[in-house]
Amino acid sequence: MIRVIKIGNIELDYGLFIQEELNTTNNVQGKAFKTLSGGLIVYEKVKRTNAQYITLISKDSGWQKEETVENILSLLDNIDVQTTITDKLGIITQVRPAVEKGTIVNVSDVINEDGKWLKVTIRLCGI
Repeated sequence: MIRVIKIGNIELDYGLFIQEELNTTNNVQGKAFKTLSGGLIVYEKVKRTNAQYITLISKDSGWQKEETVENILSLLDNIDVQTTITDKLGIITQVRPAVEKGTIVNVSDVINEDGKWLKVTIRLCGI
């Protein structure tokens, strides 16, 4: 799995995984109809979607420091924000916060009370 190592100019403490990376069934839509003789006709088409969502998740190893999460929040908490994400292979993708999905940055768990390491979910949308 590919890890995202940078959001805008913010270096992540540990890489985050893309939750939708292995979703391959999103591009095709189909319907099946029976003919009078009992045969099957299948109509397929490309599914047109307005948004390609990219959800970054910590899993078990993508922990972020509290300061890093605060920097990400300050970057994404504005109107008309456009930024980039960079993965481990150096591929850069243009993204925006997925404000239509609700909370953009969700902190789900504290790894260590005194260490200030957090598990996060960051909801973005490709441009």
